[in-house]
Amino acid sequence: MALRRVATALPTGLLEPPLILAMGGVVLVIVLAMMLPIIELNNLVQ
Repeated sequence: MALRRVATALPTGLLEPPLILAMGGVVLVIVLAMMLPIIELNNLVQ
């Protein structure tokens, strides 16, 4: 039983940091997609 826990915990532990970075990248792309048009409109007005 303990071996099975170790066998499933190891890949999960290795995958978590890249998954967190990937989710952060997706959030960054979404935020930039919303902010860039607003900034461009602001620059056009000035």
